[in-house]
Order: sequence, then structure tokens, then C-alpha cells
Amino acid sequence: MGFYDAYLQRITDAPTWLKTIRSKALDRLITWIDRSCGGEKNRTVLEIGIGDGSFRRKAQQHGWSYTGLDRNPVIANPSDGGKVLCAEVPPFPPEISQARFDLIYASFVLEHMENGKTACEFMRGAASCLADDGSLIILVPDALSLKMEFWSVDYTHSFPATERNVKQIADDCGLRCREVIRYRCAFSENRLVFHVLRFMSWFYNYRFFKSVFGHEWLFYGIYQHLNQDLLAFAFQKKEER
Repeated sequence: MGFYDAYLQRITDAPTWLKTIRSKALDRLITWIDRSCGGEKNRTVLEIGIGDGSFRRKAQQHGWSYTGLDRNPVIANPSDGGKVLCAEVPPFPPEISQARFDLIYASFVLEHMENGKTACEFMRGAASCLADDGSLIILVPDALSLKMEFWSVDYTHSFPATERNVKQIADDCGLRCREVIRYRCAFSENRLVFHVLRFMSWFYNYRFFKSVFGHEWLFYGIYQHLNQDLLAFAFQKKEER
């Protein structure tokens, strides 16, 4: 897990202004989740792939009953407490599959599934853990926006997620899409911000800046934020007829 350990360390060591931007973007995301998933209320929450723990901390601040699930044993042992299990899904461990959650949140996890079939197994397993009126929030990069760079961003990318194929999988898993937001860089529903970033991407060449200044992670990161469309889906169970 050295690649991701190094990535998380860069997030931890990020300057204060960047952490502030990330925190405000997460606040906007949670506001959108509340609006799309029945309004503000106490929730039992399962997060799959907890990363640096920022969503966990926000969930706890909102008074939500939080459970986390991550395959990295270091991440799955947070220093600030909280219920976190170490497992790789699918399949879901019994402690999870036998529970029911008001909200399941998986941020940049689906694209790491081995293929479309495994992605379907993942979403079907998540759907089975939802309460009857629960919601599944999925965040993925749109593979069509980066084209071949989708495979270069992260060597563990295996499933090229798009708005179309994620909705297809959800439909097969008995889920309906309530809303999908397309954005770039940090979560925002502001379409002007999206189009400004898209315009800026036409003039940015990370290979040029890397060749002149070095610092591959910095200039590639800027490229990724400017060029990569991100998709936030809100799913709910289909009503039985």
C-alpha cells in the first residue's frame, strides 16, 4: 500500500489553504447529500474507502452514527477512534452485510473494481445493506474525460466508470438515480466554475511544465484537476410494484 500511503501523506502535509478548500468542498458535498437524500437528519452511515478520514470527521460532526470500511490496515486503525473495519469488498463482511444503513458513501472506489462484473457485485452488495429509504452515494472519475490518461492517473484503476455504465449497473442492482452532479477539481454545483476550469484545461500542458521545472506530482495534479470530470451519484432503492 506504499503508493496510497505516500498519497495520504501528501494530503496530510498539504498547506492550510488547500486543506481549507477541501474542507469547504466537503461541506458543499454534505449539503448536497442532505438535500438529495431526504433532508437533514440523524443517519447511520457506512463509508467504503475512508482515505484520509475527512468524511468520517464531518459525519461525526453532524452527529451521524458512523462505520468505516477500508482494505488498508493502517487507515482502518484511525488514531481518533471511530468504528472502522479492515476488509476488501466485494464480498461484504458479515458485520456489514447483516446491518442496514441510511447512507452508504463510496468516494473513488468503484473505478478500482477489477471489471464491470465486480463493480456490479460491489453495488449490489452495497444496495443490500441499505435501509428501505436509504441512499447510496457514489463518486467516480469519468473515464471519458481523461481518455487514456485514466489508466495513467492510478495504476490500480481497472473499471473505466462513466455516467452511462454506472447507471446501467445501478439499474441491474435495483437502484434508481435521484441525481448526478458533474464537476471538476473540488465538489461544486456551480456550472460557471465547471466551464471556467474546462476552458483553462485547453491551455495547460503538464508535460511542458514538468520538463522545465520537474515536480511531476504538482504539475500532474494540476492537470488532473483541470481535465478530469468527476461524477457524484445519489441512488435509492427502486420502489417495489
